Amino acid sequence: MKALAEVLHDRGWTLTGCDLDPDPLTAASLERLGIHVETGQNEAHVSSDHSQLIHSAAIPREHPELVRARELGIVTRSYVEMLAAWSRERATIAVAGTHGKSTTTAMLGTILQSACLDPTVVCGAESLVRRRNGWAGDGSLFVVEACEYRRHFLSLQAHIACLLGIEPDHFDCYTTFADSIAAYREFVTQLPGDGTLIVNADCPQAMDVARATKSGLITFGLADSGELDWTASNLETVGFETRFDLVRSGRSIGRVILCVPGQHNVLNALAAAAAAASVGVSNEAILRGLSSFRGLKRRFEFVRKVGNSVFVDDYAHHPTEIRAALSTARITHPDHEVWCVFQPHQLSRTEKLFAEFTSALELADRVFLLPVYAARETAGRQHAAISEFLADSIGTRARALGSLDQIWASLQTDDDRPRVVLTLGAGNLNRVHHEFA
Repeated sequence: MKALAEVLHDRGWTLTGCDLDPDPLTAASLERLGIHVETGQNEAHVSSDHSQLIHSAAIPREHPELVRARELGIVTRSYVEMLAAWSRERATIAVAGTHGKSTTTAMLGTILQSACLDPTVVCGAESLVRRRNGWAGDGSLFVVEACEYRRHFLSLQAHIACLLGIEPDHFDCYTTFADSIAAYREFVTQLPGDGTLIVNADCPQAMDVARATKSGLITFGLADSGELDWTASNLETVGFETRFDLVRSGRSIGRVILCVPGQHNVLNALAAAAAAASVGVSNEAILRGLSSFRGLKRRFEFVRKVGNSVFVDDYAHHPTEIRAALSTARITHPDHEVWCVFQPHQLSRTEKLFAEFTSALELADRVFLLPVYAARETAGRQHAAISEFLADSIGTRARALGSLDQIWASLQTDDDRPRVVLTLGAGNLNRVHHEFA
């Protein structure tokens, strides 16, 4: 919603907004643009002065503000409906998949900007350079993060799509993994015959789905299995940088110094490079764009260093993402202990992937678990109980905490051994950094 507001602002709209519990930094960012954000949701926010009410998927149809808007004859549109309308107006590149959508979207936007194509971009995370999630460009391209939640990505009319990988997720709207795969299959079949599907060849589920498309197919990956259209070689990690040779059709086109760590980000970069090339961006502009990318907030974001402790914040809320974040910490800081503070996101996800969460979190030397963040569900005792059970399943290295305000006291120790402390989760955990500062 923040990205949508920023793009609409760029297009000259006058906006106000509200949230039950707005993130202070997000609200401040929007206020700087002249977009006033109210705390709480109330039908009094809606008046005949408004021409439209735009809402997120979290807002039910019977919500008082939506009811009031309909009574006043005000047009109501969802976030997804806005994106769908834009995708019909511009040449759209949709970035889909269980992991990496935000980073790949932002990387692609950076490459296209470096090629002077001036795209419109809607991203789920904030650029550390722009300090924005979305921006409106004068060019013909629309780059959008295409989320599979409630099959929202089926509303988009994309000409080019990236499929980064498929894993079980969103258990509140997909009963089985087969249901999720079927949605992705429908997504790729919607691409036109003269379109392009860019697919992660390292993911068997993605490759199986990709066979259903009638568009052109471009592959990327790191696994040494068959010929790939895009891959990387000579990977090395230097601090928070990842360096590699970018290989296109079997030939290196140059060396990339990527200012974000982790093998998963190399895959994201390959997808972004392939998408940029498919719209005619030169090899030189691709290399320039990737090397100028500086990362996103809450995507292995360095927050601060206190004594010998390095604090990193990440949005990881799926076992695969947690595993990637913890493994990256091991690589970037090989002589540090790795401590993890994890806030699970949604009870259904935590229950369905309980064993996978246990296995992933065991990669950390110490684990602190908060109650499950209740997104699109009502919080209850079970949200704390399952985190306590998760701590028990990990063992003595894990400890359950009752609330956010217990975190800093729990992290204090008498020794000053080097450690990386990762705060992981898609809820409000990131706020503790700002309170600490």
